[in-house]
Amino acid sequence: MDEEEFYRRQKGMPGRQPTWNPFSYAPVLASSNRKWAKWFARFVLLSPVLTILGLILLSVLMPNKGIDPYQYNENGNLKIENGNFNGALDDYTKALEVLPNEPVINFNRGYTKYELGDIDGACVDFTKASKLGNKEGREAVKAVCQ
Repeated sequence: MDEEEFYRRQKGMPGRQPTWNPFSYAPVLASSNRKWAKWFARFVLLSPVLTILGLILLSVLMPNKGIDPYQYNENGNLKIENGNFNGALDDYTKALEVLPNEPVINFNRGYTKYELGDIDGACVDFTKASKLGNKEGREAVKAVCQ
């Protein structure tokens, strides 16, 4: 027992907090009689745990899991320029799984289906694109689907 600890015991003071304590003042505040100190200690003790749990929950429940629909749209455009309509259709379909109400991607997929000979599928995509406000989709519905 060193002098400081002896003095603290004589005066009825609490002992020193260990230096390795990751929560610093939280245990001292939790043992306090003041309400604000107890609530602050609870927040300090729980906030790292809640933050970690929240990040884990967000990473599990994220719907797109890092898929960028606009990148798939651009890849589809490049594949159309190279004549690979089946690959472009796959890319547009993946983009629409993440972002189903994007009028440009719907129009692009409709155009690809039209080029592949699927007129009914193209009309479905053109109609959806026109309902979402795409001007080219409206023109395609008038030209192809009527």
